[in-house]
Amino acid sequence: MQFGFNPEQAALRDSVGRFLGTSDRQQLRTLVDAGLPYDEASWRRAADELDLMSVPIPVEYGGAGGGMVELAIILEEFGRHLVRSPYLASVGLAATALLASGDSAACADFLPQIANGKLIATFALPVGVGSIAALPIHADGSARLTGVAEAVIDAETADLLIVPARTPDGTDLFAVHRAALTAAIDDPTAAYDLVTQSGRIRLEDTPAIRLGAHASDKVERAFALASVALAAEQLGGAQACLDQCVEYAKTRTQFGRAIGSFQAIKHRCADVLIKVEGARSLVYHAAWLADQGATEELSLVASMTKAWCSDAYTEAAEANLLTHGGIGFTWEHDAHLHVRRSRSRALTLGSSDDHRDAVAARLLLAQTR
Repeated sequence: MQFGFNPEQAALRDSVGRFLGTSDRQQLRTLVDAGLPYDEASWRRAADELDLMSVPIPVEYGGAGGGMVELAIILEEFGRHLVRSPYLASVGLAATALLASGDSAACADFLPQIANGKLIATFALPVGVGSIAALPIHADGSARLTGVAEAVIDAETADLLIVPARTPDGTDLFAVHRAALTAAIDDPTAAYDLVTQSGRIRLEDTPAIRLGAHASDKVERAFALASVALAAEQLGGAQACLDQCVEYAKTRTQFGRAIGSFQAIKHRCADVLIKVEGARSLVYHAAWLADQGATEELSLVASMTKAWCSDAYTEAAEANLLTHGGIGFTWEHDAHLHVRRSRSRALTLGSSDDHRDAVAARLLLAQTR
């Protein structure tokens, strides 16, 4: 394993960082106030000028042929800059789930459109669910879905939904066109995370497309890839909180000294740094494993990564808020936005405790074999 980015990956990180850094925080607040899901002009620029949507998609499906490491690099920058964009939902979650399904026909149909940014998709991830067996959607023998998917990321924006569901044979992945939904998507404006729009999707005997042949590990791999993608975004958010915390500690003075000179603030920043560095190691190790085609080991490492990154982002966001004090609660500051997003993401696809339980179960199972 190479512990570091190659020149192409470093250039990708720098170009994405520069691109996302051109938008100011007022633009984000304008979108939030107006209830707009994303900035369409920026989305088209990301697709047309940087080809960001195509990066992790194989060449045979109209992509650039990158992998999970490249996707993690992009998502880390999106998390760092608090971007309101369907990139995570469409590319980080839905596209990787399509690839995990192994359905070449569906991939050939949908992935080229995702790669050029003309199709926005999402993955109906369970919230607060640690077991795949507890999926809230079930499918009958004719691939018609019934159930409720809570807090689906960018649900109102997506034209295609990838839905994991329980079947008489176990679990499987299905594709649902937005036009097939008979029930309206619930209003997401009361979402706790102000940066990301989410919605509740009701499926009532909804026709769907079964993705690929039935395989026991298909849904498990899709969930593992989703966990890694979410963790990469959490890593970026945690790093942003650490950077803001340290910068403020160096410039804010109290009692004639920079507050960063006080031991309590030093320890707080040091604790967050340890968490962030651990998160970075886990994220890129998990992404590397995914690119190597790992299966069972990937699920174990993905749960470890999601648990650690959820805790790291939450702790970093709270430390940043505490260090800034009252100003961090104001609408103009990013601190409270990170707190909201960190707690929301910590519950998506299972809490930290859910994932730690999954890790313990896998390790115990391995010992009994």
